[in-house]
Amino acid sequence: MPSAGEVIAWDFPDPVNSDDPGAFRHTLHNIHERIKLFVLLKTKHLEDL
Repeated sequence: MPSAGEVIAWDFPDPVNSDDPGAFRHTLHNIHERIKLFVLLKTKHLEDL
């Protein structure tokens, strides 16, 4: 399908099931880092066009 975009799936454990009080913060940090990397890669790709 043209212009369908991309689908990205990141597998993170559900912090609800964790006994770690910092589990939500840890998951948020991991998601934040993945998004930063994704944006960096996409920006670099656009600069190369």
